[in-house]
Parts: sequence; C-alpha cells; structure tokens
Amino acid sequence: MQGGHALRAVVGDQLLVADTVAAVVESLVQAWRQVRTELLVPLLRGAVVMCMVLSVIVLAEKVFLGVVSLVAKLLNRRPARLYRCDPVVEDDEAGSASFPVVLVQIPMYNEKEVLDDSTDAIVKELVRKECDKWGKKGMNIKYETRQGRVQGRQPKEGMRHGYVQGCEFVVMFDADFQPAPDFPVRTVPFLVHNPHLALVQTRWEFVNANDCLLSRMQEMSMDYHFKVEQEAGSSLCNFFGYNGTAGMWRRQAIEESGGWEDRTTAEDMDLALRAGLLGWEFCLCCIKVKSELPSTLKAYRSQQHRWSCGPALLFKKMFWEILAARIPLWELIFIPTTITLLNSVGTPRSIHLTLLWVLFENVMALHRLKATFIGFFETGRANEWIVTQKLGNIQKLKSIVRVTKSYRFKDRFHCLELLFGGFILMSACYDYLYRDDHFYIFVLPQSIMYFVIGFDFMGISVSG
Repeated sequence: MQGGHALRAVVGDQLLVADTVAAVVESLVQAWRQVRTELLVPLLRGAVVMCMVLSVIVLAEKVFLGVVSLVAKLLNRRPARLYRCDPVVEDDEAGSASFPVVLVQIPMYNEKEVLDDSTDAIVKELVRKECDKWGKKGMNIKYETRQGRVQGRQPKEGMRHGYVQGCEFVVMFDADFQPAPDFPVRTVPFLVHNPHLALVQTRWEFVNANDCLLSRMQEMSMDYHFKVEQEAGSSLCNFFGYNGTAGMWRRQAIEESGGWEDRTTAEDMDLALRAGLLGWEFCLCCIKVKSELPSTLKAYRSQQHRWSCGPALLFKKMFWEILAARIPLWELIFIPTTITLLNSVGTPRSIHLTLLWVLFENVMALHRLKATFIGFFETGRANEWIVTQKLGNIQKLKSIVRVTKSYRFKDRFHCLELLFGGFILMSACYDYLYRDDHFYIFVLPQSIMYFVIGFDFMGISVSG
C-alpha cells in the first residue's frame, strides 16, 4: 500500500511538472504571437513600404538620368560645343614659357607599374632609377617619398612642395592608367579658356575587360557610370563626383576649396563636393584613358568596400554643410547612387549578361551595405585603405596555374554571402513545397549567385 501511494505521488508530481511546463510553453507561444502581431509585422510592413519608396526613387533617378543623357546625345551637347577649347598656341616672344605648367602626380604604394611612394626597397630602387633615366633626358621629374603611409594623405602631402606653386593645373593618375602623350594638350585648353571650370574629367576604358566574367560585369557598371550618370551630371548642372584619377584640376579651385582632406578614404569625392558647393563647375570630356579593372573577387570586394564606406563617412561629416548650402530639393533627391538596374545601357555588347549582372549586383549590394554602415558609424575598417590589386595584362601570363598554385584555401570562403545564400535557398525550397506563387523561380538563381560569390568562383584566383 505504501509503495502504491508513493508511486501515485511520483506520477502526480510528474503530471504537475508536465502541466507547468506546458503552461509555460503555451504562455511563451502566446507572448511570441503577440510580439509578432503587434511589433514584428508592423515593422516588416514598414520596411517593405520604405523599400518600395526607395525603389521608386531609384527608378525615377535612373529614368531621369537616362533621359538627360539621351537628350544630350541627340542635341550633340558635347564639351567641345559647350566650352571653348581652342589649342593653346605658343607665343613667338615667350616661346614655350607661354604654355601653362601642369603638375602630374602618381600616388602609389608598392605598385611596380610606374612611379611609386613605397616601403618596398626593391620597388623604391626601381622607381628611383626610372626617375633618374627621365631626368637625364631633360624631363622635369621629382621623386618624393614620405615617412608613414596613409593612401588618402598622398595628394595632401604632394601639394605641400614648393614647386607646386609654379603649376597652374594638377592631374593625377593611378598606377594602372595609361594616358596618351597628348592628354594635357587636349584637356588644358578647357581650363585655360573657361575660368569657371575647376575640373576636366576624362572617361576610362579597360584593357582587361575580356579577362573574365567579373571584369565584364564591372565594365557594364563603369560604362553606365560614365555614359549616363556623369554625362547627365555634366550636361544638366555641371557637377558630378571626381573619380580620383585621370582628371585635370585647376590648382586655384583645389586651394579655394580647402585642399585635400584625409578625413575619409573618399578624399576625391570630398574635394569635388566642397568645390561644387563653392560654385565651381565640372566638365566631362570625351577623351578616353586606358586603365585596368580588378580581376580577382578579393580585390573587387576591397575596392567596393572603400567606395561604399568612404562616401557614407563623408555624408556623415558633411551633412550639415550640404544643408547649409541650400541646395534645391530636387537636387537632393537625384543624387547619383551606386545601385543601378540599367547599367547594360552603357555596354551594349554585354547586354546578354544583364540577368547575371543583376544577380551579381544584388550580392555585391550586401557587401556595400556592410561597408556603408562601417563608414557611417566609423567602426573597424572605416578608414582602412587597401590598394586594389591589379594583375597587369593577364593575357601575357604563360600559365594561370602558376598564379593559382599557392592560393590559400580559406580565402575562398566569404561567410556572410554563404549565410545569405543558404537562407535564400531555404526560402526557395519552402516556396516550392508549400506555396503556389512560383516565387522560387526568381529566388533560386539569386541563391546560386550568392554561393558563387561565397565560394569565390568569380574572377581570377591569385595568391594572397
């Protein structure tokens, strides 16, 4: 009898505990449903509405810029027709002294293509010998080095030398750019005959656009940037963002705008914005300069991080200055954005890649968004400058196998992209199994592209 009472007591206690646990679980489920209904659902709906509004703004921007660019082409509003650009003629008495002096700067860091400001002893010696060679040929060339290295401070340091004061115009080239010998002859006349112009920006063309699918997609984005975004900005309001290279500046405009600032990695955009707020005008010229695109996904991701992080940090630092300038509301709305769905307009030969490009840009938008938050909140890598790795003419390499032989296995994984790819893949599977809207047809290709980027199957693989 005592054993039976004890057994019933134990069973009763277990049932009581089970009922208690069930009650707690039920209360948690009810609490979660309430939180989801009263908090999460409204937040998600608000986020959807905000995304729709932003999408409409982006669409309106793209249509607006496209129309402006198309009208400019139909009306043949080329810089040579809008601005006086007669060649600078040599004076009989002054001779060559009648030509303005142009300062050419090539800020670099351990890049072996041309002149360099490096810490690598071998590269520094190569550069020094190259400078000596041209100096012996009568060229006015100087080799300047600095202690300590921050890429964004190179232009600022380069303007502090005494010989700069004798130069009326300044032009910069990245290491991989190959300007034609007549570049100053074709760009300087715009500034000489039009004193209100601060910058003559030239276009880029790419020597390695056909190396891989990654370079083809970059070409589509960059062609749209020049042929539509900057073309529209130049035609409509004589303002656009300086691209950081292959642009001829008036030194007076640089100095009046406060000179180069190293507060962000977007010092080129910083200078252009301050000059624009002072009323200086910019001109996009039809001259093309050969350059190189990043051929590896690692280099491209690093470049996009810098291009997204820097402007976000600059926006934070200059927000009140922009508002104080009392820019019209429509100009604030139609600010050029890196998110674009119409890049194929600038590269007709790659129109068959438009679908792949859209998927690729959606993946890279995640990387840029992360960089934007890092820059805006000034965390971690906000002011980190990593030189974008270029491979030179990849077609001259005897074997790609030698390049990829020492590639580290762990560098092939990008966790954030893989996580998003897995999440989107599960969403596609759920939609296929339990819904009838066929949304998985659109989601599944996007998840595949996330995995392609996450496993670093895009671009050319090289050793770190």
